[in-house]
Amino acid sequence: VFGALQISGDVSSYAASGRVQHLARLDAAVVNLTQKLEDERDLSAAYAAREDNGPLTRARAATDAAASTVRADAAGVGAGYSPGTVQDLKALLAALTVLGDIRGTVSAPGVIPLYSLDVIRPAITFSTAAGDGTGDARLQATVTTLAALLRVENEMSVQRAILYAALSARPDRKSVV
Repeated sequence: VFGALQISGDVSSYAASGRVQHLARLDAAVVNLTQKLEDERDLSAAYAAREDNGPLTRARAATDAAASTVRADAAGVGAGYSPGTVQDLKALLAALTVLGDIRGTVSAPGVIPLYSLDVIRPAITFSTAAGDGTGDARLQATVTTLAALLRVENEMSVQRAILYAALSARPDRKSVV
């Protein structure tokens, strides 16, 4: 009987360790996705201001690749994981489905909050929650610190997008004349 309990405990511990590793890998993919989304947001704002989509096309391809990695790594997250973490992951995956609609937005002022609120915020929210569902104190502390850095970096990126759009804007010819 005691041997069965020991084996059961070992299996449970192994499964929990696998979940922690899975969440850590998924969180790293989400952080990479967040950075790609921020780059795409910045270039989208500049594109809306000047209609030069060369760099934007490359940024969108990088974002799509990062999103594919997140979707693949998200497979298998469900039963056995923290319900809050699962919910935040589902919200992130749903947010990725509206990316095409956001990409159709033309105005620079409009595109910045759409990326920030509709896609980047759910990514940061998941990244914040990823450590909470593990029971690993060290991972929780690392994820909490990383989430704070992601929020600050995102705020700086919003300012960069606004500045990039402003500097990329073509002057109105009517006001020059």
